[in-house]
Amino acid sequence: KLDGVTPAAASVGVGQSVQFTARASVQGNASYQWKRGGVELVGATLPVLNIESVQAEDQGTYEVVVSNESGSVSGKAVLVVNNVTISRQPESVQAVAGRSVSFEVSALGSGKLEYQWSRDGVVLVGGTGSVFVLGSVGASEAGVYSVEVRSGAASVRSQGAVLTLLHPVSINAAQMKAQERVLVGGELLRLEASASGTGPLAYQWYKNGFALSGGTGRVLEVAQATVAHAG
Repeated sequence: KLDGVTPAAASVGVGQSVQFTARASVQGNASYQWKRGGVELVGATLPVLNIESVQAEDQGTYEVVVSNESGSVSGKAVLVVNNVTISRQPESVQAVAGRSVSFEVSALGSGKLEYQWSRDGVVLVGGTGSVFVLGSVGASEAGVYSVEVRSGAASVRSQGAVLTLLHPVSINAAQMKAQERVLVGGELLRLEASASGTGPLAYQWYKNGFALSGGTGRVLEVAQATVAHAG
C-alpha cells in the first residue's frame, strides 16, 4: 500500500533543495523507482528522493513506483521551480533638491513577481512596485537604492543605483559688490569670485556683457590696469 508522496507539491527557488518521500506500507522486500515526466531517474531507487541545488529543468511531475512480489503501486508529486532574473538594472540619478526622480527595474520570472525597494539597506515603506518614485528629493533621500525581486521562493537583488543631490550654483553677490574700487592706472586689478554648488565649477568672466578671453578661473587678475579695463 502506498499512502502517498510527501509533499504532494513543492515550490522552490533555483539553487534550493527539495525532498520527496514515499509513504508506503508494504510487506516483505520492496523496491522503489522514481520518475520525472514518465522517465526513470537513474539511481533514484530509495524511498526518499533528494534534489540538491534545484534547476529550472528539474520542474515537472515526479512519480514513485513501489514494487514487491505482490505487485506495484505508484504515487505522484509536482515540483514547481521559481526562477527570477533582472533584465534591466535601475540606473543612478543626479537631481536638484525639490525635483522628482524615479528608479525602475525590469525582471523576468515564473509566477507573480513581487518587489521591495531599499535605500542604503533599509526597506522603504510603499516601495513595492517595479518603479519607485520620489516626489521631492532632499538631502535625506540621497543614497544607494536597490530592489529585491521575488517570485515564490526565489529572489534576486538588483545592483545599487545612486541618487546624488545636486546643489545649484550661486554667487555671493555681496562679496562681488565689495570688490568695486577706483584704481590708478598701472595698479593691479584683482577680482575673486565666491561661488558654491555641486562641482566641478567652471568660470567665465565678463566685462560689460562680453566674455573676457582667458578669464576662466576663480580669480581674475590684470597686472597693470588701464582705462580700457574700466567697466
